[in-house]
Amino acid sequence: MADAAVKRGLSLAALLAAIEEALRSSPDRSAPMERDWYAAPLGELIGYIVAAHHAYMKTALPRLRVLVPTVLNAHGEHHGDALRPLQDIFNALDAEISSHLMKEEQVLFPYLAALESHVRSEAPMPQACFASARNPIRQMEHEHENAGQALARLRAATNEYRYPPVLDSGQGRGVLNGRE
Repeated sequence: MADAAVKRGLSLAALLAAIEEALRSSPDRSAPMERDWYAAPLGELIGYIVAAHHAYMKTALPRLRVLVPTVLNAHGEHHGDALRPLQDIFNALDAEISSHLMKEEQVLFPYLAALESHVRSEAPMPQACFASARNPIRQMEHEHENAGQALARLRAATNEYRYPPVLDSGQGRGVLNGRE
């Protein structure tokens, strides 16, 4: 625990006090309960994933597609060695996530929703472009793992998403400490 506290810039005493306080506090019974997605109908889970997670990614990725090269263009002359790998990681992550969302929304999710409808209401068995739903599900899981690994590489390359220390050069522009 001491190592974890140090990594986060906390004292061990402060970490232990925060844990003790969290254990003493009773949960807020007036707060809405988290939905049990294991018990929810599959169509509702799919709707939630698309509305919450896919919608977020469809907003965040285009913004990052503009910001990442903008930062590289602005700071690449002095910090390109650190920034170019970040752009490469982001570009690969963006391509995979964008493809992933499309495959879920256009192939896997419609099939799963139709399959659930078939099971619940004797609707016709849906036709699939794959032998078993296990195949695209396995592929989606693999892509989730790849995205997690890319995020871990981004985290490592950015020192836990921290800005480097900045010194004012006296000309209104920041100079990255030790990197010029």
